[in-house]
Amino acid sequence: MKSKTSFFNRTVFKKNVTLYWPIWVCYLLYGMVKVPGQLWSRLQQQTDMTAYARDYALYNSLRLEVDVAAIAIMAVVCGMALFGYLFTQKNAYMIHALPVTRGELYVTNMISGLCFLLIPQALVFLVTVVLCLLKGIASVQFLGLWFLSVMGIAFFLYATVCFCVMFTGQLFALPVYFLAVNYVAFAFSSGARYVIGYLGYGLGMDTVPEFLILRILSPMNYLYNNVRFVFRQSYNQETDLMSGVLSYRGLRVLAAYVAAAVVIYLIAYYCYKKRRIESAGDLISFNWVKPLFRWGVGTGVGYFAGVLMAEFLDSVHLHVKKPMLLVLVVAFGFVSFFIAQMFVEKGFRVFCRRRFCESGLFVLFVLGSFWGCSKNATYLEQYVPDADQVSRVEVSLDYPVEYKGDSVRVARQAQKEILSHAEIYRENKTDDSTQIIFYYYLKNGKTLSRTYEIVGGNETLSELLFKEENKVDHFMEYLFGTDSDKISKFSTGTLTLNESSENYKDCDFDADTAKKLYQAICEDAADQKLQKYNLTNALKDPEETGEYSSASISMDFYHVSADWKNVYDRLDDYYTNMGESVETSRSYGGSAYVSFGKDCTNIINTLIECGVIDDVSEIHFLSSGEKTSQG
Repeated sequence: MKSKTSFFNRTVFKKNVTLYWPIWVCYLLYGMVKVPGQLWSRLQQQTDMTAYARDYALYNSLRLEVDVAAIAIMAVVCGMALFGYLFTQKNAYMIHALPVTRGELYVTNMISGLCFLLIPQALVFLVTVVLCLLKGIASVQFLGLWFLSVMGIAFFLYATVCFCVMFTGQLFALPVYFLAVNYVAFAFSSGARYVIGYLGYGLGMDTVPEFLILRILSPMNYLYNNVRFVFRQSYNQETDLMSGVLSYRGLRVLAAYVAAAVVIYLIAYYCYKKRRIESAGDLISFNWVKPLFRWGVGTGVGYFAGVLMAEFLDSVHLHVKKPMLLVLVVAFGFVSFFIAQMFVEKGFRVFCRRRFCESGLFVLFVLGSFWGCSKNATYLEQYVPDADQVSRVEVSLDYPVEYKGDSVRVARQAQKEILSHAEIYRENKTDDSTQIIFYYYLKNGKTLSRTYEIVGGNETLSELLFKEENKVDHFMEYLFGTDSDKISKFSTGTLTLNESSENYKDCDFDADTAKKLYQAICEDAADQKLQKYNLTNALKDPEETGEYSSASISMDFYHVSADWKNVYDRLDDYYTNMGESVETSRSYGGSAYVSFGKDCTNIINTLIECGVIDDVSEIHFLSSGEKTSQG
C-alpha cells in the first residue's frame, strides 16, 4: 500500500522524464560542446603543448559566465514545462483532481527539474575528466570545482524558478518574474544611484555609494561576478614565454546561496499550499502582491522616464531644475501606476474611488522618496573629505596631477571653489565645457571621485590647478612617466620641421642627440617655457592665454625598470577588478611627444649644436589653426 505521507510520485516523475526529454538532452548537448568539445578543439589547435597552453585551454572551457546564463535559461524552461499545468484553469483543476497531493506534485516536479539540470552536468564532468587524463592535464581539481559550481548555481536558480511559479498564473510571465526577482535589488540600487547622480552636481552613477546587501540580493548578477575562474598570465621578455596561474574564487558565496536555496524551496512549497487554483491565468496569484506590483512599476517607470526626459531636455540645453524633475517623475509614475493595474485586471476598467485613494498614497510615497534622493544628492555633492582622511588625490585637468601631504589642501580648496559656483556651472553646461575630475584615495582604503563640467574662465581655479600642472616635476612625469628623473638610455627621435599636411617635412636624429635633447627639455621646462605649448589652460580666458605657434619633437627611450607608470596608470587602482584578471609585464620602452616654440632656447640650441638643423629658420612654427587650415 502506498504511504499517505509520501512526497514523491513515481508516475509523475516518469511522465516528466519521458515527456520532456528534449529539454535535458539539449542541455546535455550544450554541456558537451561547451566543456569537453571546446577543450578538445583548443588542445588540437596547439602546436606547442606547454603547461601554459593546457591551463589556458582548460580555463576557457570552464569559464562560468556563460554557464550562469545557460543554467538560468534551462531552469526557467524546466519550470515552464514541469509546472505548466498551473497556467491554465482547465489543467490546474484536472491535475489537482487526481489522487496526488500538492506536496507530491511539488516535490516530484522539483526533483525532476533538478535531475534535468544536474545529471547532464555530471555526464559532462565525467567525459571531461577522461579527456583531461588522456591529454595529460593534471589540473583536474578545477573540473571538480566547476562541477560543484554549476550544481550549486543550478540548485539555487531552480529554487528561484519554483518560487516565481507560485506567484503567477501566466506561462510567459514566469521568465519576467524570474528576471525581476534576480535583478530587482540591482535595478533599485542602480536606479537610486542614477537619480542621485543626476540630482547632484559632480556626481554620477558610479560615484554614488552602493550597498553590498543589494548586490547580494541580485543573485544572478552576484554569481556572475563573484563565482568564477581567474587566469592570471604574464609575459617574460627575457625568455619570450607566456606563463599563467589558474585559480578559482567564490566557493563561500556559492555555499551561502545553496543554503538560501533550501529556504526558498520551503517558502515556495508553503506558497503552493496556499495558492488558489482559480488564479491560473492571472498575472499575479496572490492579492497581497498586487499593490506591490502597482507601486513598484509606478515608482520604477516614473523615475526612469522622468530622468530620461530631463536628460533629453538637458541635451538640447533646456536645464531641468529639481521642481520640474519632480513633476515629471510624479506624472510618469501616476500614469504607470494605472497601466500596471490594467495588466492586473486584464482590462481598462481600473478607475475607481478605492484605486484613486491608493494612487494618492502612492504620490505621497514618490514625493517622500524624491525628497530622500534630493537630500542624499545634496550631502554627497557638498562632501569634501578632510585632509587627514586622504592618502592622495589625483586631479585631472590637462592630465592627472598627484597631490600628497600638504598639497592635498590645494585639491580640496579647488573642489570647494568649484562647488561655490555649482548652480551656475550646472545651468550653463555646454558641449564645450571643461571637465575636471577629482580622484580621492582615502586612508581607509576607500575611493571617491567627482566629475565637474566647468563653463567659462575661473581665475581662482586656474591659479590653483594650472599652477600645479606647470610644476616641472609633474610636467616631466606627464611627458616621460613616473621615472622621468632616472631615464638615461635613449633610442632615435624625429623633429617635425613642417607639420602642415601639404608641405610636411621631418628629420630623424640619433640616440646621443635624443639624450641631449632630453636634458634641454628638462631645462626649458624648469624655465617654464615649454609648458604653454603642451598644456591648455581652459580655465583662463582664451583672449588672455592666446594661441602659440609650435613645432614638435618625438623620441623613443627606455625606462630604468618595468615598474614605471604614466600619469594615467596611477588611476588604475581606483577601478574595481571585476575578476577578468590578465596581468602582463610592462614594457621597458617608452616614447614622448613634445611641442616647443621659438622661446625654448635650450631645445633649439641643442638641435643646432647636434647638427639636426643649421638655423632655427628651418623650422616652421605653426599654430593649431594654421596646421588645420593648411591641411
